[in-house]
Amino acid sequence: MIKTSQKLAVITLLASLSLAVSACGKKPVPAANTNQDVNQPINQNVNTNIATTTAEIDTSGWKTYRNEEYGFEFKYPEDYVVDKRYSIWESSSGNHNSKKEWGVNKGQETIFDISVYSKEEMQSIINSDPIYKLTGEKIVVNNMTGEKLSYLRILIYKDKYAFIIYSSFMDSGGLGVYYNEYKNILDTLKLF
Repeated sequence: MIKTSQKLAVITLLASLSLAVSACGKKPVPAANTNQDVNQPINQNVNTNIATTTAEIDTSGWKTYRNEEYGFEFKYPEDYVVDKRYSIWESSSGNHNSKKEWGVNKGQETIFDISVYSKEEMQSIINSDPIYKLTGEKIVVNNMTGEKLSYLRILIYKDKYAFIIYSSFMDSGGLGVYYNEYKNILDTLKLF
């Protein structure tokens, strides 16, 4: 009988310690602001620097991808073509009836991706897919104003098209070589 009560005491002690340790690791959740006017925009900030400044780089030796049909171009390092660690891909049809998509990956991570959609179809895409949820944060990319979407995406409208820009490294705070690669490509983006 003594051994059973000792086992019960040990089990109770371990359970209590486990609860105490797990409670220490949780962060408190702030109370919701119930005084906020629901008719106000969520975020009126305009982020003119989506990234920290990267060192000035020479892009004269970079390849240029130009798409006359949809009116966009950007440059990317020539090394991407020969370096087996990178994969460049292009598609003429894709998710949500995209018109064109171009991207470069390093392993499973996307360094830079641009997708073109019909402007008139974009609102139904935004309403139907949480990946394309509007955040209310305005972003300026090379003097073009767009809006940050959820899941590391930027939406920019130009004429009859909507351009979605994506990178696995978009919100990495300017840290790391892959973020710099994304930012350097983004800095060469032109819509015409």
